Amino acid sequence: FTEMDSHDEKVYQAVRQTQEREAKEEMKRKAKELQRQKAEALRSGKSAYNSGLGGIGSSPYQQQTTHTPEMTMPIDPTPPPPSRPKPSGRGLKLGKKGADVDSFVDNIIKDGGVVKDTSKIAVSEPNRPVPVVANTSPIHLRQEEKIIAAIHREGDVENFEVRGFLYLHITNEEFSNIQVGFTNNDRRQIQIQCHPNIDKQTFFEQGLVGMKQAGRPFPLNTDVGIVKWRLQSCDSLDLPIVINCWPNETGRGCDVNIEYELQDTSLELYNVIIQIPCSGGSNVTQCDGSYSNLPQLLSLSLSLSLTPCYSGGSNVTQCDGSYSNLPQLLSLSLSLSPHGCLEWSLPHVDKSNSTGTLEFTAPGDAESFFPVNVSFSMSRPYCDLSITGVVAAGSDRAVSYSSDCTVLAEQYAIE
Repeated sequence: FTEMDSHDEKVYQAVRQTQEREAKEEMKRKAKELQRQKAEALRSGKSAYNSGLGGIGSSPYQQQTTHTPEMTMPIDPTPPPPSRPKPSGRGLKLGKKGADVDSFVDNIIKDGGVVKDTSKIAVSEPNRPVPVVANTSPIHLRQEEKIIAAIHREGDVENFEVRGFLYLHITNEEFSNIQVGFTNNDRRQIQIQCHPNIDKQTFFEQGLVGMKQAGRPFPLNTDVGIVKWRLQSCDSLDLPIVINCWPNETGRGCDVNIEYELQDTSLELYNVIIQIPCSGGSNVTQCDGSYSNLPQLLSLSLSLSLTPCYSGGSNVTQCDGSYSNLPQLLSLSLSLSPHGCLEWSLPHVDKSNSTGTLEFTAPGDAESFFPVNVSFSMSRPYCDLSITGVVAAGSDRAVSYSSDCTVLAEQYAIE
């Protein structure tokens, strides 16, 4: 005997359960009402069966109700479940369960129950949550770079620095003994350092990052910095983006022209924001992208510094030179600085829009439009260092992994 698991059957079952539940509640209510009538009949010396409730009529026990205490049996308001039809051996017949439901409802109505019409009740399948695809790879590699630049308004580079890290995160002990392929394809002078526990010779000769001690596993469930690098330059050609700010003083203020240029067109910059100080508002006449005038604000900064020291002084036992015990000091400084700025926003800069201009007029002199601050992000590393793969330590067996990269301009200013 085979039962069909169909949507119509599920709907019928849901309707049936609703009808049964409502019938049970109604019968419970009638049972309580019947017991209440019995109690009132005992107090008045009459039988509850003569009160007309339930339509039952007289009972042989009604002559004894005024002389002997009544023995009442608890009434089970739950009707017996309908018996499941035995398989007939003739296969599945759709619609047979519907006849059982109708018979069950008819019996409830004959017993005095009330059944609501549920034919209009909408029974729908529950909403299934959208599955969230999570990173389940037991090996995850993350490249992170931060860009710092201090540039003179004439174009000279005071300092340009890129600091990068390679982090390894392992969640499964089975994959804790591995080697990571990591190569340097950059022609610039990049300083690369490995973690002290990494085999430096294997890394610089073969491009594999693995533990120095053979058989020693990587730590689990934590970000482990295995490689770091640094690029430092004073060459303007190494800058990812160049900003030219040309304020021209007039009798009414300044006409300001700003231009950006993406020097390496293979790069893609995201969420580029260029902030120009502007104390009295600006009138923009040309803009490639979007802009917003941030209002002039009065900021109050509170600086609290505490220099700790051993309250009883220090006991120096050896000193080559001189020393002094400084008392514990508490310093408090307040500063008020009015500021406002014009914010130039570009969601995406690549070879298709490698240059752009912004022109506006604003009160002030040429000095008041500096420093210009720039922020942006990238989805691939600025330095050409790449992950080539992951293999099991001591073999060439490839191991699956996941990776991502984050590059942020931490401090990028034209002064």
